[in-house]
Amino acid sequence: MVQTAVSKTVVPCSSQGGPAKYTKKMNIFRNIVTELKKTKWPTWKQIGILTIYTLIICGIITLLILGLDLGLYKIRDWFLNV
Repeated sequence: MVQTAVSKTVVPCSSQGGPAKYTKKMNIFRNIVTELKKTKWPTWKQIGILTIYTLIICGIITLLILGLDLGLYKIRDWFLNV
């Protein structure tokens, strides 16, 4: 008589969608919260200064685009003799 070896394979709960899957998702959220706590957030003063800088840069870019638009408009009219 021939005997065969029987291997016992243990299937983890995570492949069945059990508690291990839930724990893995919770660990991801815990890691996110931990990293957010390590982040050095700007102060309100820094936020205000950076907001003003942003508005100034947007205004400068707006004026440059307006100047280019009006300049190209005048050049077009000059070529077309309107």
